[in-house]
Amino acid sequence: MAGKPVKIAALAFGYKNGDLIRLLQQRGTAIANFNMKKMMEIEGKIEALIKAKKEEIMTPVNCFVTFESQEGFDRCEYYLFQRSREGKKNKHLKHTMLMGHRAHVNSANEPSDIIWENLQFTKMFMRKCQTKVFFVILIFVLLTFVLFSLMKSTAGKNKAKYPSSINCNALND
Repeated sequence: MAGKPVKIAALAFGYKNGDLIRLLQQRGTAIANFNMKKMMEIEGKIEALIKAKKEEIMTPVNCFVTFESQEGFDRCEYYLFQRSREGKKNKHLKHTMLMGHRAHVNSANEPSDIIWENLQFTKMFMRKCQTKVFFVILIFVLLTFVLFSLMKSTAGKNKAKYPSSINCNALND
């Protein structure tokens, strides 16, 4: 397997810059709407953000590597991923250290499927958000069930109060 060098076609870095991207989108909207006052206000926010979080914004949180060949990807997968070609755990797995942090290597989604401004969020943060959404939906479903039950019981009471056995035509006579 070793011998022929692996060639990399492209590297794409993901940064902790979601706030900056959102401000840039807002600035673009302000420019498109010819709202120069709003654009200048957003420009000030962008400059303040860059001053306050320059190091954080410039620090990559992800690196996407595209290989020139499938063979290069297979070799990377064999040596760095959590599983070997046979699907067994690699016991001799060596973690690469980048900037003092342990690098986690995974197969990536298609670049068009990645929401680049969300790369800064950790799995724990995403789980917290998912849990909040789950409970909001659960409460909504339970409230809908209670409301439906109340309406159904009211309809049942009304049906008992005004039975369908009454002949309305006979009342007119």
